[in-house]
Formats: sequence, C-alpha cells, structure tokens
Amino acid sequence: MASQSVWGTVESQFLMRRLTFVGANLLFLWTMSPLGGQASLRLLERSSSTAESFLPLRYLSTGPGSAVWAMTSGTYVENDGSLTQVEPLYAAALFGSEQVKKASEDTWGNVKIPFMNDLNASWTAVPANIARPEDYRALVGIPVIGRPTNRDGSFNLETSHLTVECRPFQSTVLGMYNYTELQKLVPGQIWQNMSDDNSPWGDKGTGGKAATFFLQTDLPLSQGEDGRFDAYAGYVNTSSNGQVYPKRQITYASAVGYEPLGNTTLNIANCSLGQVHIETMINCEMDSCAAVRQRRSLQDLRNENVTPFDHTLIAQLALTAFPKTFGWSRGSNPTEQFLFNATAFQFVSPTSNLGDNSGWVDLASLSTDVFAKRLSLLLNTYYQLTIAPNAYLGNLPQNNYSAFGLDTEPVNDVNVYLPSNVTTANTTFVDWYSPFQEETYSSGIYFIGATTNSTVSQTHAVFVCNFAWLGLLLAAAVAIFTTGVTSLMLKWRTLGPEMFGFVTSMTYENQYVKIPDGGSMLNGMERARLLKDVEFYVGDVSGNEDVGHIAFAAGVPLRKLERGRLYC
Repeated sequence: MASQSVWGTVESQFLMRRLTFVGANLLFLWTMSPLGGQASLRLLERSSSTAESFLPLRYLSTGPGSAVWAMTSGTYVENDGSLTQVEPLYAAALFGSEQVKKASEDTWGNVKIPFMNDLNASWTAVPANIARPEDYRALVGIPVIGRPTNRDGSFNLETSHLTVECRPFQSTVLGMYNYTELQKLVPGQIWQNMSDDNSPWGDKGTGGKAATFFLQTDLPLSQGEDGRFDAYAGYVNTSSNGQVYPKRQITYASAVGYEPLGNTTLNIANCSLGQVHIETMINCEMDSCAAVRQRRSLQDLRNENVTPFDHTLIAQLALTAFPKTFGWSRGSNPTEQFLFNATAFQFVSPTSNLGDNSGWVDLASLSTDVFAKRLSLLLNTYYQLTIAPNAYLGNLPQNNYSAFGLDTEPVNDVNVYLPSNVTTANTTFVDWYSPFQEETYSSGIYFIGATTNSTVSQTHAVFVCNFAWLGLLLAAAVAIFTTGVTSLMLKWRTLGPEMFGFVTSMTYENQYVKIPDGGSMLNGMERARLLKDVEFYVGDVSGNEDVGHIAFAAGVPLRKLERGRLYC
C-alpha cells in the first residue's frame, strides 16, 4: 500500500531493498502518470504551413521590341538632341546612396541584375554580399508587374545587357577647342565637322549644356540597311549565315583640367561594344527581392556582337545626350566622377579656379578592366532608362497585364505584334518595322512587357501534432485503461473483503478493540461507516507493566504514550 503515489512506489523499492517483478511493473505504470501529463501539454506545438500557387508576371523587356518601341512611341522620338525624360532618372540613380547602389534593388524597388563573368548554360550562384556598384549590370533594376508584395515568391528574368571591353588610355595635351586636331585624334560617326556650333563639349543643339567627355563610334550609322540591326533583332539570312559582324568600337574622350591657352589633357580610350543575354533567378521575401542564380540564356541566342546602338536613332541620340546629362562648368561631371570612384565622388564641383580645380579626375589612372566595367554599368543604366522611363515612375497598374502588351519573351517581343507568317528571323527590319509600329503605336501600353511564371508562397502559423508526444500519451492512456479494466476484473473475481488501505483494517480480529463480534466479510468502507462514532486510540495497553505495549485500541484501559518509557 506504499505504492499509491509515484514517490511512494520508488521509495518502497529502496526501503524493501529488492526489486521484484511486481515492483518493476509498478514503477513502469507510475511513470505513465507524469509522462502522460507532460505529453498532453506538449501534444500541440506551433509551426508554419506554406501554400504555393503559380502566377504570371510581366517585366520590362530588354529585347529588340523595346528598342524599336522606344524609337517609334517612346523616348527617341525627341528631336532636340537630348533625352530630357531620362536625365532626372539617371541623375537619381547616379546620386543614390552607396547603400542603394550596393543593394539588390534600386531606388524604386526594382530588382537589379548582377554582373558575373564567364557564365555558361549551368546555373551559377550569385554572391550573397555584393561589395561594389559595378558588380551589377546597371544601377537600375528590371520593373516587375503583378508580384504580390505580401507573399514570398521566385521567378526567372530573361535580360540583355551591353558589354564593354577597352584598351588602355592614351593621353595628349591639346587646345580644347582646336577642332581640327581634336577630330584627327578622335574621329568617328557621331561628331563630324566639329566646330563651335557642333562641339562635343557643348553647343546650342544640346541646350547649352557643357560636357567634360564625349563619345564617338567607328562604324557607319544606318537605319538598318547594313544588316547589323537585322542581326540584333535575330534575323537569319541563309545566304549569309557565315557573315561575322565585328563589334562596334566606341571611343571615349575625356578632358582633364584647363591649362593656359585653353589647353587640356585629353584621355582617349577605344572600347568595343557588345551584348550578353542572360537568365537570372530571383527570390523574393515579401516585398524584398534579390538575384540568387544566373546563367547564359538558353532561349536568346542572338548575335552578341551587335547591339541596339546599331540603329542610327539610338546611337546618335544616346551617345550624344549621355555625356551631356549634366550641365557642368567646373571639374569633371558626375558621370566621370563616378567612373573614377564609384562609391565616393563630389556632388558639386569645387568653386576654385578652373586650372586648380580638384574636381577634375584622371580616368587614365584607372585600370582598363575597372574603367570598362564601370562604363558598361553606366551605359546599361542610361540605355535601360531610355527604353521605358515611365517604368520607373511608379503607379503602374499591377493587375492589368494588357497595359504592358502581349504575352511574350524578350527574344520574341517583336514577333507577337507581327502577322503570323512574319518574324524577325525571316524578315528584315525594313519590312517588319511598319507592321510593328502600326500594332504598338496606338496600343496605349506603358512599355513592351515580357512574361514570366512565378511561384508564390504564403506562410501561415498553424498548430501541428507532435507525434512523439502523441505516441507517449497513447501509451500512457492504454496502460492506465488496461490497468483499470484489469482492476475491475480482479475486483469482480476477488471474494475477500477490501480491507487494505483503510484504518478499519486494524480493527479486524483485534483483541484490544471492544466492539460487537462479527463483520469479517464487511469491506473496509462498510466497517468504517458502522464504526464512525467509536473513539479509537493509539496507546499503551500494558500501562501497569514495566514495559508497555502499543496498540490500536478502543474500550480497554489505556495509558498515554510517554517519552523515555520502554515499549515492546
């Protein structure tokens, strides 16, 4: 009867100094009590459940369709020699904080595409911590339409970007406005017949803005007749499949300071211009997105030696307006200051004398690779803004996909607007330009959008069952239930009275208890009910003896127990 509690069961085994089969089973049964109690408390625990769904998205296409749409309906329809829509956006991107320039998203929350060399058809992980702005393809990201910002998601973007490779700078001192000598040193197709009225350093044609550098290109500028823009759009001419188009050469000419007689140090770098087609995997956590993996595009296999700058409208406007984004009078302009130091450059040129101005930067001191990478970054930024500046102004309809054109991929972003039997692969630009313009000019779309499929997931807090504790609870419940059923069966089969565990069990056949005879078949509780008014004592029934005897007694002479007296 010492095993009516957990501790009593354990204690009795120590006090008896032996462990029997019955004792071991009692220990096992009693351990079910605390374990079962804890199991019921730990049966449920907090967890999360993620529900996935698939959602189509639209994003800014960087394919040939966007370039032609910008020429027919967008930025390049301006004819004043500048791209005024682009200037504030480019300045905002250039003057953004260092934190934003290194972040995975631009100022407007668009995910940026990382710059990774030696990509192939296999996925390559994007470094977690990008340390420099030039480790991205552009300072601005790719606008994505329709992505829920209250859920996680992932999707892939197909994009094309300009690439720049440069040779070392060559430096010379000459009169800044010695146009005859300047044109000999920096010949090209953009600035021809240089003069005060046609000056690469600034003239009336560009609103009087001054520039500290200008760009030239070697190959003739055309409207597509030379086949280069056809190749850019994906044209495949079976009769000239072996034709190799060389990369367009871009000459960068930078002035460093004003010296006596108007002389300046002219730094000249010759660079080749190409493009690369890549696929980037994007992961988003709620409203924050970042590129995680990248590879060469498996779909866009267009010639990488030709670019949108192989059309005269884009080349003439962009290469002229880009250097003159800022009207700068003292020191190198912000574009060149960024090229010199991408993380710390002066926002306002110092107000010192022209010749002593510390705002001038010497780009010839940069390594060729660093200069080429930063120039590529800024050219991509500027060009990407020119194809759809309104994509970065916000307030775009997120659920009206028709506002961004037809469902397409960048490599085919022209074909979906052409008759079914006409594609850029089998038709020249001269022939498909008009049908494309007619289809898109009055469509009212914000920009040429490409389509991608996203996996969107939403996580909910839920309660889940801990099956280990559930198993323990079931084991305890089964053990207790089995013990209860067994107890009932044994009680039913037991003929003797239930006297163990009752105080009245000490009254059975007790010679020191003077009560009426009989009642040996009464249970302990029945006997206690009959004896409820009888007073019992634990006392000395041999009070007259030298050695006393302690007994549970009633109705006999008793002596109180005394400290110091002997009892047997």
